Amino acid sequence: MPVVGAKASTIWYVDAPDPISVLREATTSDWNAATALVGRLYPHLTAVPLGQGPISTSAGVDDDHVFIGCYPGVTVV
Repeated sequence: MPVVGAKASTIWYVDAPDPISVLREATTSDWNAATALVGRLYPHLTAVPLGQGPISTSAGVDDDHVFIGCYPGVTVV
């Protein structure tokens, strides 16, 4: 039987005193900040935005995808 490994992980950058409140109150990610971060993380690639959605649907990503959410004081990669 093959062993199935983890396909996704998250990195959280938190500078907000109450990050849970930030995420609860957020209605959308900062698209420009997320796109800029992708460019800094992967300068040799061209970012193509796929759209926005809940983090729960972003867990099973393909090898060539990265999802980033930028909120005031909270960034999730």
